[in-house]
Order: sequence, then structure tokens, then C-alpha cells
Amino acid sequence: MYKKIFYILTIIILIMLGLTSNIFAKPTIAYMLPNVGPIYTDRWYAAAAKGTELGFEMLMYNAGGYSNINKQITQVENLIERKVDGIIIHATSSTALTEVLERAVNSGIKVVCEYVPVKSDKMTFPLIGLDAFYTGRLCAVILTDRMGGKGNIIALPGPAGHEEASARWQGFTDYISLFPQMKVVGLEWTAADIAVAIRASENMLTANPKVDGIYTWYDLMSQGMVSAMKARNMKPVPHVTCDLSVECEKLIREGWITATEAGAPLATARAAVELVNKLIKGEKVDQLIVNIPPTMITKEVLDVFDRKNIVVSEDIKSQWQNK
Repeated sequence: MYKKIFYILTIIILIMLGLTSNIFAKPTIAYMLPNVGPIYTDRWYAAAAKGTELGFEMLMYNAGGYSNINKQITQVENLIERKVDGIIIHATSSTALTEVLERAVNSGIKVVCEYVPVKSDKMTFPLIGLDAFYTGRLCAVILTDRMGGKGNIIALPGPAGHEEASARWQGFTDYISLFPQMKVVGLEWTAADIAVAIRASENMLTANPKVDGIYTWYDLMSQGMVSAMKARNMKPVPHVTCDLSVECEKLIREGWITATEAGAPLATARAAVELVNKLIKGEKVDQLIVNIPPTMITKEVLDVFDRKNIVVSEDIKSQWQNK
């Protein structure tokens, strides 16, 4: 009899402990990135700091490259099993992630996309990002001005099939089409990888020895392009890109890159965390699609523009870089 009572009391205590632990457990947000690199790391630091401030446990997942679509799908499936509260995802594909993200939402997880809109005919995934078309157009405005409205352009517009890269390229070409003497004579869709960019640049420079202007989707591609040009003892030409890494800033100061869209990577990360926080808490959200304005940076303004949304602070970096 006493053994039975003891057994029942033990079960009740264990159940209560489980309930208590669930009550006091921190809600969890997974921050999912498509690639590796300094800009992605800084975005994670900013997201982690904001999430911690709001009382969340923050997890970081990285697909390791835009081509690793299946890996990112598997990561989302694992998060569904784990029953996280929220997912912020910079998707490797605007279509391949649709079904698994729909499953995540249907399981009760709040999903916010960052930069890449994921398409669905069943629901709308909230999005925080830059206006890609307008960003491409701004790049074209600066390049057109520096080229005097004429000359040959070679371009690395980004990964093939990548919606954000395609929209940015559309904005770029839409503007330069207004200038008949500006011609895109070389074009290769490639991964955002320095080694790949070097090979693609070498191919285009061999086929088109007279180059008057350059466009790339991402500053890693510009680093590859410049490496290929230096190997041929070429001189700098007007050159526009996006993002502002330490190496990109160095190339701007040296005159190899004319302008970059520095964006607001830390601002988008923080805004995505704030949005998923509202969704988890059931608060009213007035705007599900938020585009943060682009910021074009040239050598002349490198030392005077406000970097708070571009460069993560040392105190935040020190908190997260070893975690």
C-alpha cells in the first residue's frame, strides 16, 4: 500500500517538475543563415543580442552556401521536431523552402524571412529586407555617372535562380537600358565565393579585354574580380557592388571599388527578431513586409557615415564570438 502511494506521489512530483520546467523555460528562436562570412557572423551577433535582450534563447544555423538547399530544408525539419517558438530564415531558395516552412507554421512556429521572400499560395511569410530592385538601380546610377554613360560592363550578378540577386540585377539593367552606349559584354551567374568569382572573372576578362565598368552582387565577388584584374596588371575601372566587409572597405580606399550598397545588416537582423517576438506574443503586426532603405557608400563618405547598423559593436562581439 505504502509503495503504491509512494509510486503515485513520485509520478505526480515528476509531472509537476516537468510542468514547472516548461513554464520557466525560455522561448527559443532559431536564426538561419544561407552562407558563411563576416557579414553573416555580424548579423548573428546582432540578432543574438536583440533576442537575449527580449528574453529568448537564440540558436544559429548555417547552410554553408546558397547551393546547400537540402541542408537548410533538413535544418528546418529538425527545428520543427525540436518545437522551437520562432524561425528567422535567410532562405537559400524562394521556392524550395516553401513546403517545409508551411509545415513549420502549421506546427505553431512563427516564421520570419530575411532578405529572400519565400513564395507560398497558402500563406504569407513576413519579410524583413532591402528593396533589391531599387538597390540595383542605385548601383547603376553611380556606375553610369562614373562611366560617363558609355562603355563595356562585365558583371557577376549572383547565384543563378536567386530571387534577390535577380531582382537587384533587374533594377541595374533597367536603368542602364536608358543609355544605349552602355553594354553588358560579359555576364556569369555564380556562387558568392571568391575562388569561383576569380575563375568567372578570368573567363570574362579573357573574352573582353576592354572593360570600362564592373557590377557584382556581393563584395566577395568583387574581391575575386579584383584579384583577377591584379593578376593581369589591369588598372581600376568604375566598379559597384553590395555589402561592406573589411576587405571591401580596403578596396574602396585603394580605388578598386567605386561604391557599395552597405545596407543595414544589423538593422535587418534586429528588426527580424523584434517582428518574430511580436508574432510569438500574439501582438498586432501592422506591416508584414518591411524594406529597409539601401545606403550607398563611396570613398568620399567612408569616414563620416553612421555605422551602427553596419558594424557590430565590440562589446556585443565579445559576448557572442566564442559561443
